[in-house]
Amino acid sequence: MSNPKGTRFETALVRAFLEEGFPSERKRLRGSQDEGDLHVDVTPWLSLAVEARDRGVMAPGVAVDKAVQEATNACSSTLNDIEQKHYYPVAILKRRGYNVRESYVVMPVYVLLGLLSELRNRYLQ
Repeated sequence: MSNPKGTRFETALVRAFLEEGFPSERKRLRGSQDEGDLHVDVTPWLSLAVEARDRGVMAPGVAVDKAVQEATNACSSTLNDIEQKHYYPVAILKRRGYNVRESYVVMPVYVLLGLLSELRNRYLQ
């Protein structure tokens, strides 16, 4: 069953990332093998697996846990054997009454540290 609010939020997120020059796309649902609601390419080798939530009550822990599982699925997918991308889990939570660009981004600190370290190691050394 599709969620019209969720679909609109995901579409708005894709549009915002594209406007900033980051290739992104909504992903199709695959049950327990979901790879995120959308993928955002940050570099040719690094992407975000995004769990997008537009719900009345924010549950960041639940959203982050789902994002972590979906990023794991994306990293282990058959297509990724060819692409060799690293997917970082990110949950984006819609704020009621605010523009999509004012939504909250949530991730575990270890994910942020890994992302920053990978970017530093690739670009600053």
